Amino acid sequence: MTKNRLITLIISLLVTNMLFAQTAGTNTLKPASDSGYLQSYSNYINTSLSYGTYNMQFRLSDASGLKFIFSPNEIYQTKIGVAYSFIDVAYAFSSKILTINNSTDKKGTTTRNDLAFVFRLNRFYLKLERSDDKGFYLLNTKDFYEDWKPGDPYFQFPDLRVIQTGGSLTYNCNRRFSVSGLVSGTEHQLKTAYTFLPTIYTYFFKITDEDTSVSKGKDEYTRNTDISIGLPAAASFVFAKNCYFAVSAGPSIGVNFVSSTLIDDDLQKVKQKQSVVSFGYSARVSAGWSNQKFFAGIDGNYRKYSHNEDDNTLFQKRFYDANIYVGMRFPPPGFVKHSIDWVKKVLPL
Repeated sequence: MTKNRLITLIISLLVTNMLFAQTAGTNTLKPASDSGYLQSYSNYINTSLSYGTYNMQFRLSDASGLKFIFSPNEIYQTKIGVAYSFIDVAYAFSSKILTINNSTDKKGTTTRNDLAFVFRLNRFYLKLERSDDKGFYLLNTKDFYEDWKPGDPYFQFPDLRVIQTGGSLTYNCNRRFSVSGLVSGTEHQLKTAYTFLPTIYTYFFKITDEDTSVSKGKDEYTRNTDISIGLPAAASFVFAKNCYFAVSAGPSIGVNFVSSTLIDDDLQKVKQKQSVVSFGYSARVSAGWSNQKFFAGIDGNYRKYSHNEDDNTLFQKRFYDANIYVGMRFPPPGFVKHSIDWVKKVLPL
């Protein structure tokens, strides 16, 4: 299925959902409140449309001060999300109509596709995602070319590709704190609350250069399996009717398993493997508004962690995203409600 057909299918499903919802009536369901601290809308279908950016950086530096900073060109994406009961599904794509001028003549072209699933199981929050980025540039080109000045083209790697697959499992230590309310319309914070959000991150990276000519001593591909544990503290402040502001931040520690395939002087493949300890932190800022039918907000995330590949080389990964979203709630069509109810009976949810 092509990307355009998939987008058309998602939009068609949303329109169909709206038609069914209007037939069912908007007053057939009522949200549930947990001791007055949060309100659940998981018995509604929560549809959302967001627009924002997602970016990453890979930084390599050694003891001599030599540094390489690889980054894809900034991509602005449109994301369609649907959340109901314990499941969230989101698909993000880059629209040419909504793309802001991001200097492709200077930074090159980056393509990106994202797919994410979220499962809310009691106080556990499981996120599974896959992203595919192709086309990077050297952010610190000036360090290698003395005559380079702002406005000049950066050194580009159009065939450099990073595929990231994995996810995170978060446990909410305070049932009165809404994690879902920060990212979807399934819950809304009614009173100020605090919590810890211990999180296990597991991500698999495959970094390749699709250029068919592989030079001696250059990586043909690198695989990273990163496993880490984070312990951010979080607070959600309700400062006006239907409005909230939330922040979270905390450290992380983990293990990175690195596997590289090199080409030696005899043009033979040589594999290198090592396990290293990583350290980092994450931070998040969110703000939003919600009533029984509509919701909207902004959300920003930042995560960084690094490890020493040897005594001299530091490898650091940075990820950040920011988006603005609007959403609307509908009672579910009968066949959707019955299907999810059946799944919840069959599975231990």
